[in-house]
Amino acid sequence: MAKETILGISPGTRYVGLAILRDGALLDYMVKSYKGAWTDGKMQKAIKYLKTVLEGRTVHYIACKVPHEARSSERIILLISCIKELAKDYGIECFVYSIAELKGYFAGDIVNKSELAAHLTETYPELKVVQYSDDASTNEYYIRMFEAVAAGIHCYHGITG
Repeated sequence: MAKETILGISPGTRYVGLAILRDGALLDYMVKSYKGAWTDGKMQKAIKYLKTVLEGRTVHYIACKVPHEARSSERIILLISCIKELAKDYGIECFVYSIAELKGYFAGDIVNKSELAAHLTETYPELKVVQYSDDASTNEYYIRMFEAVAAGIHCYHGITG
């Protein structure tokens, strides 16, 4: 079977978590920060960055973690719509997952995002450096990255059976 590369994305108006997986192996992970008030220019900057990621790698799938509809701002809904449109433009299949789907997929006893991060570090020990930061605000910052990794893993296992 050909190698499957997945771009995991956890979008937000301040932080966008990204993870790149190939055949279930974590190749790269990061958080892109967009400070200041959300504007059309900030949206375009986020989309432009995603385009550079897609153009720099061969991506077969996008796995996007989406917030609960009741807790989603119009800005987030628009950003997710732009991500889906970007996937369509690049001919990439896009899957979306709620946080509840991700927590349920990995283990029934995961009740919060911190437990999800702990579970992911068991599979990818390189993430422990990020998970055990002493600064709570840093953990808030990196939770997007853990969500992106989780979405990518869920997608990989979904497409490979």
